[in-house]
Amino acid sequence: MCEMPSCYGHEERKARKAHRCCECHGTIQPGEKYHFHHGVWDGEAQDYKVCADCEALRAECDRDARYDECTPFEGLHDSVEGIGEPGLLVRFAEIKRRRGATVSQWMATRVDTANAEREGCNVQAMVLPPILDPCCGSRMWWFDHADSRVLFGDRRRETLTVKDTSHGRADGRRVLRIEPDVDLDFRAMPFHDDTFHLVAFDPPHLVRAGAQSWMAAKYGKLGPDWREDLRAGFAECFRVLRPHGVLVFKWNETQVKVREVLALTPEPPLFGNTSGRKSGTHWIVFMKQNAPN
Repeated sequence: MCEMPSCYGHEERKARKAHRCCECHGTIQPGEKYHFHHGVWDGEAQDYKVCADCEALRAECDRDARYDECTPFEGLHDSVEGIGEPGLLVRFAEIKRRRGATVSQWMATRVDTANAEREGCNVQAMVLPPILDPCCGSRMWWFDHADSRVLFGDRRRETLTVKDTSHGRADGRRVLRIEPDVDLDFRAMPFHDDTFHLVAFDPPHLVRAGAQSWMAAKYGKLGPDWREDLRAGFAECFRVLRPHGVLVFKWNETQVKVREVLALTPEPPLFGNTSGRKSGTHWIVFMKQNAPN
């Protein structure tokens, strides 16, 4: 229920610094106009900053005859969900995506997309970042480990301390933090078909590694059914890619030759390159075929 304030004021302001919208959790940029609401609710003074996009959507929800309550501040999502209009769900998703709400906020958001899905709207594709890394590990190969354009996923979530004498530390110990945005198994990912523009796939490449070794901690280790695991992983990567989406695949053939792995892919590779001291690391690019008419 929307509680009425004992006193209330509202003004449009121009941001002198970056602010966070209380509705979409996205960024209000310096120089951008936003709405500043302030008042006293239940004896407590409060204020709320709302971006122009969310302010317009709040007004639309309040006018909608299917929703018989006013929209409380920080409650726009519940209002949109209560109305159940697919177009409003998609608009709110687009506002969040465009304004850079963090992935963790997205994954924690409670969204009932059933009506939108029945209308043929892929809300996940509107909500989620355009790039997926489904086995990110410690995000070693990313220039920006917090790039908002990327959804970082992994089945591991842990902090490991292992011995590694190659790094020059006197005690020979290194700490590795694996902190994905979302917990997932690349063999069965929780995303709709045709969601991402690009997938960066760097699965474990070791079949033999000591349980406490730095290599096992850093890269992970393949199981006894690694061929079927990788086959399922490739299939899932192409499933969640949009038509003509790009898959960038990284593989080190120290223990398993790249030709054995490429035999497991449903799509032919486009081109690739090798790197590393002995040219053992392969970077290979694929493109998902367009859906047949």
